[in-house]
Amino acid sequence: MSIRNGDIRRGVGLALQTGNKQLQRDCAVLLENMKQLVEAAMLYEKSQSHDKAAALYIRTKNWVKVGELLENVTSPKIHAQYAKAKEADGKYRDAARAYEAAKDYDSVIRVNLDFLQNPDEAVRVVRETQSVDGAKMVARFFERLGDFSSAMQFLVLSKCGDEAFAMAQAHNQMEQYAEIVGDEASEDEYLAIAEYFVGDKRLFNAGRFFLKAGQHTKALHNFIHPTSSDDGRSIEMAIEAVGQAQNEQLTYQLIDYLMGETDGVPKDAKYLFRLYMALQQFREAARTAIIIAREDQNSGDVTIYPLFLPWTSFVLYSLFLSYVQHG
Repeated sequence: MSIRNGDIRRGVGLALQTGNKQLQRDCAVLLENMKQLVEAAMLYEKSQSHDKAAALYIRTKNWVKVGELLENVTSPKIHAQYAKAKEADGKYRDAARAYEAAKDYDSVIRVNLDFLQNPDEAVRVVRETQSVDGAKMVARFFERLGDFSSAMQFLVLSKCGDEAFAMAQAHNQMEQYAEIVGDEASEDEYLAIAEYFVGDKRLFNAGRFFLKAGQHTKALHNFIHPTSSDDGRSIEMAIEAVGQAQNEQLTYQLIDYLMGETDGVPKDAKYLFRLYMALQQFREAARTAIIIAREDQNSGDVTIYPLFLPWTSFVLYSLFLSYVQHG
């Protein structure tokens, strides 16, 4: 009754003395309706109505009391209001924590990048939340630092594949870009990477990405081109491409290359064996294995002959497993 009669101080004192939380809340509501916000906030706090108390402390700009209550506040709106106030006051760490409690993750990222110079924390939040806009902010941050590999990674994460590709082109970072997109790229993206490597005369890499795009003819052309890698990797990849394609014309083209019909340089017969295995032509593979073994035996090289039986055993065992797997 004291509050209704205008004796606010006495009424608040009595409410505080009772220890009755429901009574304290009822009095707080009455005081709030009377625009007595300081006293209302005090009683809301005493009754453990933390969100209501914090909301009124914000209206009275009592940020110290808001800060004291935050760990018990559940309202994201209140955390966000506190965060904005702390950011305006230059208390950026407090702002970042409050933005995170408010689930305003893009603001957490922005504050860490623009004010705290803490990209590690920004990266953590991006990875945990998969925020597209946050990833863009992180990408721009790394771009300004000249760390194009990291920038491309976050551009890809933010679905800005075209921008990432353009950055790779501009800064000669296509191999890094290719690693970033990995096996998740589209056919068009793989083709764009392949064409870039063709223009850059890195034909082995061009072949790899034509193969990923399912362009087996172009892949084979680049793998067996005279300027492609000559350390065996190109031939292995050419075999993989033809094995996937199961195309008779491509098969004959690769056989001609392995036999030396294309460039006058016969390749090691083991590659022909591997081609037949990839094509599941096991009879031809067996015949080739026998020819290889006989050539090694007839060469008279004492360093090769002791390896003949183990190698032949390995080949026969591989053929046996293939027959079992493929019928």
